[in-house]
Amino acid sequence: MKKIAFGIIGTLLVLFGYRYFQNKNDDKAVLYENSMLIQEQIKNVGKLIVTEGHFSEVFNYKNSKALFSEFFISEKRALVVVNADVTIAYDLNKIEYNVNEETRTLQIVSIPKEEISIYPDLEYYDIKADYFNPFEAKDYNKIKETVKKSLLKNISVR
Repeated sequence: MKKIAFGIIGTLLVLFGYRYFQNKNDDKAVLYENSMLIQEQIKNVGKLIVTEGHFSEVFNYKNSKALFSEFFISEKRALVVVNADVTIAYDLNKIEYNVNEETRTLQIVSIPKEEISIYPDLEYYDIKADYFNPFEAKDYNKIKETVKKSLLKNISVR
């Protein structure tokens, strides 16, 4: 009886030990892959940020879908609070210039078009959807694109 009990305990120890070391090796593989991804995304950027701004906006999203020849209308809606940071920058690597060695002057020939970057932070409140018209990924993408267009419109007005 003792031999069977020791055999079961020994088997369990070997099994748990194998699982422990196997899980430990799996964690290292995931860490290595993530660090390689970050390393590939870092690049040399020479940009001059000339304007920074912060915008806040409340966006009301509504979408209706007619079902059964418009006898039944299924609605979905959401209230979205948008806090966005906006930067306007120039890429210094794209500036064309001429250097006059004799007079030691620099003449700027052309300045590239400004780059507008929008970093929205969307918080969704009061999300309501019907069974026949649920929220999907395309709805969230549509809301984000609409918010970006609205912010670009506000930036160009100012």
